[in-house]
Amino acid sequence: MAISYQSDTSPIYAGNFAALNTLVVNDVLVLGASIMNACFDSASDRADAEARYLALGKTVSVSEQAVGGWKSLDLLSNLTSILSSFSGIESTTLVVIHIGGNDISTYGPYPGGASNLDVNLRSICEQVKSEGFLLALSTVTYRIPPASNPSDPYNTNVVNNIISEFSDMPLDLYTLTFDEQATWYSGDGIHPSTAGENTTRQYIAEQTVKYMVLD
Repeated sequence: MAISYQSDTSPIYAGNFAALNTLVVNDVLVLGASIMNACFDSASDRADAEARYLALGKTVSVSEQAVGGWKSLDLLSNLTSILSSFSGIESTTLVVIHIGGNDISTYGPYPGGASNLDVNLRSICEQVKSEGFLLALSTVTYRIPPASNPSDPYNTNVVNNIISEFSDMPLDLYTLTFDEQATWYSGDGIHPSTAGENTTRQYIAEQTVKYMVLD
């Protein structure tokens, strides 16, 4: 079932993104913190993600390196080690990133921590791109009040600009989670339910596969 969320004419999509159906991708590497860990950590999660890509006409191998509690600086500090596992296949590996929620929870509300998030996230994206990987960066998910500090101003003032500058294709998990908040969330207002995990894998597959050369 197709999921229709943020359209490619949204204001966040002002970047010079890849043309549709032009990127050769064999591997998808998912990076982030607890939300991406919940969606992609188990072998069955990754097999489900691969099956969703296959149903859309693309064979890929899905990997995950996401650690609960990580802030943007944690991902940046571990990025060289993570990316080294993909040496030699950088140009056909898509790196999917959702990070920053723990920065917002710890240092928010806005503008607390915004400057550091900007520096760290830019450094992450610069390294991913400079090493020859493809990049799909997402906005930070919505958080149901009062579970955490609002993520919207961080997206508006920090993350959207970085997506436009660096990403080969955009992802908008903020809009996905805001629109689907009735079913996406577990009881804490931050992390996904089982339904939310499934919806996230489907959304990421649909939003990224349209930029790939299909089988």
